[in-house]
Amino acid sequence: MADAVRDARADAEVLARAAGGTLGSVIELTSSAPPIRPMFSDMAVRGMAKAEVQTPIEPGEQVLTASVSVIWQFIPGPGR
Repeated sequence: MADAVRDARADAEVLARAAGGTLGSVIELTSSAPPIRPMFSDMAVRGMAKAEVQTPIEPGEQVLTASVSVIWQFIPGPGR
């Protein structure tokens, strides 16, 4: 998330400079990210019912997407 906030600030600074001003303080900061849940295979779930069966570890990937939204105060430059 920290990378997303840094990227948002960098983008906002470019826009503020293009408009002849600078960024002020953060007015609002929100984020959205799904909860992280472990994935269980059918075999692992069945293994939970039988204590003597070890839970297998299966390779794979999970892709998580998170976003941030930041609103900064815009401070106009001189003469604006």
